[in-house]
Amino acid sequence: MTPEFGGWAFQYPYGQHDYDIPVGGIDIAITHGPPKKVMDECRSGDNAGCPQLFSAVAKARPKIHCFGHIHEAWGAELVTWRRPLDMPMNIHFNNAVDWRQSRVLHNLNRLVPGERDSKEEAEKKMERRRKMYEEKCAPLDISSSGPSPLRFGEQTLFLNAAIMDIHYHPTNVPWLVDVDLPVSGASK
Repeated sequence: MTPEFGGWAFQYPYGQHDYDIPVGGIDIAITHGPPKKVMDECRSGDNAGCPQLFSAVAKARPKIHCFGHIHEAWGAELVTWRRPLDMPMNIHFNNAVDWRQSRVLHNLNRLVPGERDSKEEAEKKMERRRKMYEEKCAPLDISSSGPSPLRFGEQTLFLNAAIMDIHYHPTNVPWLVDVDLPVSGASK
């Protein structure tokens, strides 16, 4: 399900869906569409994500939230949440995220040369994209032994995993994420 936007199937009226994501202990949340203002910008410049989904994810704070649907917004963003005591009752994009500590890890702007890119910058982007195609994935390591360990409960890795481009060609590579998960049967 996704909020009403365009003429696609499986939509609900905008603002009329509740997400029941349990708070605490969620490793990976997977939804079809994005939360509001997180890798949800369409070609038109509109943000097509769902504000109720954003609020539910902000409360649950999973390690990873993976979604797609907005093909042109493929990417990865590591969001650092404000402390729970600082969060208002009405949670939304502008008041739940610590933007000084959050960062975009990958997006198409970093992989596809643009009109304003210098020749050198365009070549760097093409090389990054070529390497991902060669590896057949976009690797990220947020494990405790990786270069940028995720702080569970304080951060969420948002992944727009849309494989198709805006012309419905499978041109975006899938994600390969190293993340610490509990061992099956282990006590907490």
